[in-house]
Amino acid sequence: MAKTPKLEEFNIIGDNILLTPIKESKKAGGFIIPDQSEDKPEMGIVVKTSENKQYKKGDIVLFNRYITTEFYFQGTNYLILKVDDVIGYYRK
Repeated sequence: MAKTPKLEEFNIIGDNILLTPIKESKKAGGFIIPDQSEDKPEMGIVVKTSENKQYKKGDIVLFNRYITTEFYFQGTNYLILKVDDVIGYYRK
């Protein structure tokens, strides 16, 4: 029987980081404004990094929209982002 892969076994290569996206939605006058209509930076929580030591698991990073690689792993949405595309971060 095939073994189910675990996220811990997923290796990030190059100068990339694996993120869980943070989605925000806002209401204006009772209407929900979808995220796609806003052209603003996005945020994500660092899940795993490659050899990069600047960002750690749990850091919140800010990056521009449309520069990530999106993929699903065991029902969860993740993003892969190049370290050079981070425009700010917050360490908890």
